[in-house]
Amino acid sequence: MPAGQAFQGLKDVLKLGNLVSGSSLLGLVLAFFQADEARELQEEFKAEADAREAEARGILADQRVEVGGTFEAGAAEQTRLFSEARETAFASFADTRRETLGGFDVLNQIISEGGDQERLDIEEQATQARSTARGDLAARGLSGASILPTVSQGISRERSGQIGRLEERLRGERLEVEGQRTSAIERLGFAGIELQSGFDLGFAQLIGDLSANRADLLAGFSADELNFVVNSIVQTPPPDPIQAFNIGRGAGNN
Repeated sequence: MPAGQAFQGLKDVLKLGNLVSGSSLLGLVLAFFQADEARELQEEFKAEADAREAEARGILADQRVEVGGTFEAGAAEQTRLFSEARETAFASFADTRRETLGGFDVLNQIISEGGDQERLDIEEQATQARSTARGDLAARGLSGASILPTVSQGISRERSGQIGRLEERLRGERLEVEGQRTSAIERLGFAGIELQSGFDLGFAQLIGDLSANRADLLAGFSADELNFVVNSIVQTPPPDPIQAFNIGRGAGNN
């Protein structure tokens, strides 16, 4: 029962019964009602404060889930894009390496095919030279003379010399290509290491940034949660017992 109504009812009873003429008994009664009213108000305040705190925590929990989910989705997307960029870069590097080394294989094939053709040409030239020598000797009536073997030996020596020079040149060309290939492999190896290191550092930086942002987000929620809960509680100030007494007293004097 409100203090004002209780006080008025008691006052009416005292007047009708003519039981008390002074203020001592009224003071005791007022103190009783004041304490009872203050206790009721304190209980109401605590219940309201608990309800406000529960509501505040619920709102913050929902916000934490929503914002946290958005953050984690964004973090996952950034990680996915980074992984795609890494895969694309390494695939492109692999293509470049394959094409570069494949080019040296093509050069070696060209050298081999060119050498084979030159050997055929040399053999053909030697065969033609022998045929021409026989024709010249036959035209001069010397087809059976001992000079034919000598001429043939000279043609064979020339052929062997040409083949030797060809093989020496081809060997030099292959060594040059192999040197270029070895140098290219070394450069590609360093490039691959730099590419790997760059992406490793980039990924570590990404993870570090995401972790720092996540920590800042959680710290912000912790601070917001404390402020939100405190503000939700202080929005309902606790009742002032003296003020409650004065209100009851004023109602009783009417």
